[in-house]
Amino acid sequence: MSIIYSSASAENIHTTVVDGIGQPIQNAELEIYRGEEDAKGNYVTFTLAQFKSDEKGMIKGDYEEGLVPKNETVYAKFSKEGFRGFTTSGKLKPHFVMKRIYTSDSMKKILKLKGDSLVFEVKQLIAGDLSLNQHDFGSFIFENEAKLRPALRQLLLDDTIRQEAAENLAMIGVSEDLTHF
Repeated sequence: MSIIYSSASAENIHTTVVDGIGQPIQNAELEIYRGEEDAKGNYVTFTLAQFKSDEKGMIKGDYEEGLVPKNETVYAKFSKEGFRGFTTSGKLKPHFVMKRIYTSDSMKKILKLKGDSLVFEVKQLIAGDLSLNQHDFGSFIFENEAKLRPALRQLLLDDTIRQEAAENLAMIGVSEDLTHF
C-alpha cells in the first residue's frame, strides 16, 4: 500500500485478524490513513477508510486510491480493546496477529478456572502480550505453579504453543517436567 497511486481506482482490502493462538478476532478495527505535515510543521492524518472484522476475523472492503497523492505512504492501523494494536504500511498481508494484553488482575482470574477452561486460558496467556507485565508474569507462574504446571504440561501436546509451554515449565524448574521436552 505504500505504492505510487495515480489513478482513481479502488484499493481492495482483504485480510484476517487472529489472536496469539490463531482464533479469529471479531470487531477488530482497521483504519486506513495517510499523513502529512501541515503549514506549521505538525503531522496530521487523514482517514481514508475504516473497517471492522466479522465473526471470522475477516476484514473486507475498498477505499479510493485517488485520495492518496503520488508518492505518499498509506498506513493501516489495527486496534481492539484488550489487544496489542499496531500500525503497518505497505501491502497488507492476508493474516495479522493481535496478542491479548494481560494485566495482573486478568492473570489472577485464570486461577479460578478448572479443567479445559484453565488449559485454554493458560494457552491464551502464554500466547498473549506480556511485555507490560513480564516481571508479574514470572512471579505469577512461580507463585501458582501447583495450579499451572498441569495445564502447561498438557500444552506440551499442542503444536501451536508447545515452545512457550516448555519455556514456562523450564522456568519453574521441576526436574520431572524437564523430561517431557
